[in-house]
Amino acid sequence: MRLLVLLGLLMLGACGGLQLNLKQAVARKPGNVAMLFTVEQEGKPVKGVTAQTIKIFEDGVELPEAQSRKLLPPLSEAAQRYTVVLVDLGLSRAGADVLADIRAAVVSFARQLLATHELSVYGFDGRPDLVQLVEPTNDPGRVELGMLSLAGSVKDPSSNLNGAMVLGVKRLREQMDRSTRPVRVGHLVLLTGNIDRAGRVSEELLLKALEQAKIQRHVVGLGRDLPVSRLEPLSQDPVIQARLPVTEPVLDRPPDGAAPTSQPASQPAPPKKETATDQLTVGQAFTRLGARIIDFDRKLVLLSYCSPLRAGTHGVRVEVHLGELYGSVEYQFSADGFGPGCDPSSVPTL
Repeated sequence: MRLLVLLGLLMLGACGGLQLNLKQAVARKPGNVAMLFTVEQEGKPVKGVTAQTIKIFEDGVELPEAQSRKLLPPLSEAAQRYTVVLVDLGLSRAGADVLADIRAAVVSFARQLLATHELSVYGFDGRPDLVQLVEPTNDPGRVELGMLSLAGSVKDPSSNLNGAMVLGVKRLREQMDRSTRPVRVGHLVLLTGNIDRAGRVSEELLLKALEQAKIQRHVVGLGRDLPVSRLEPLSQDPVIQARLPVTEPVLDRPPDGAAPTSQPASQPAPPKKETATDQLTVGQAFTRLGARIIDFDRKLVLLSYCSPLRAGTHGVRVEVHLGELYGSVEYQFSADGFGPGCDPSSVPTL
């Protein structure tokens, strides 16, 4: 009998059609439980998720609605969204056309998101610190003005990519922690034409910092010769690769401190053949990324309910049912110190 039940649960998870992914969760006295999760079908947002389509099970027993008083607080009121963009300053050495494309791409990206996101932009090269290009803002005009400082900003020809991402996480978390809203959603975007060359921060330490940060991570790689496989662990979705409007790859940089080499005018380098994965312009890449982030925002669901538990560690399973489609997500929490007085409309900070 137990085997049949287990097989049934496995079939439920495999055949439900909805994919739920827990992003943040918290349990707080006197009995509040809040869970932020995504609901999607084949990678796309779904419509129609309401409190009536959700079932809550604590330790396998369904909670009556009158007891849980479950709510789906609107994220437009409960959430604040932040995006930090890190730009490889070394890309500016690829020429004026590249600079213009990057500026236009970041400004267009900002216009996609700034109705709901606060955005800031930082540059990095081989130096240990970030260069602030755009302070946190909701104003596309300030983004456009700040991106003008991209030109001539390279001071160290190396690439402190790992260190820049660690600092980017820190800046993003600082912005999120200042919010007065209970839900804070952060996106870290990396635009690079290189991998880490400086060696200031190991990949192991970087991946640990990214995992602990509880943010969304995205990477846009610029240039045909960029080893995308080295960047894939840094992004939670597929790396978006874009082409340069020049034939010379940015990765062909001289060692730190060495003089750059040049190709004799009489022997120009042959143009590199374009590949199917390298057809996007940087503007198109950022437009695609903006659409991904907007889709992610549309997948998010915030559930708040009151638990009748009063002590001990327990598991909650949340199921979403939309017609014949369903999916579930689980969370374990401590109910020690829980008691009366819970208000589900008072969402604890996640």
